[in-house]
Amino acid sequence: MAEVKLYSIRDSVAGECGPIFTAKNDGVAVRQVCNMMHDVVDVSDYALYCVGTFDTEEMVFVDKTPHEVDFHIIFKQYCSKLEELKARQTYISCYRDWE
Repeated sequence: MAEVKLYSIRDSVAGECGPIFTAKNDGVAVRQVCNMMHDVVDVSDYALYCVGTFDTEEMVFVDKTPHEVDFHIIFKQYCSKLEELKARQTYISCYRDWE
């Protein structure tokens, strides 16, 4: 049985969820959300939900019980690493300009 999980991001300001996207598991979904939201000013307006599981062979929903997947802590770590990488790239670029 091949399964894929279905996810949606809830926007508390809009009061609704966005489009459904798929991921193998919660960790992959969190990584996708971090990539999508790296320019968002206030991620506390958003919540990630796993809205179900779909069996891709039988074409049936296996689980339809939505649950929240907390991505906020990992998002902060992701942003810190991204800023560190940008700082390193800037340093390398400046160093090359001086040579």
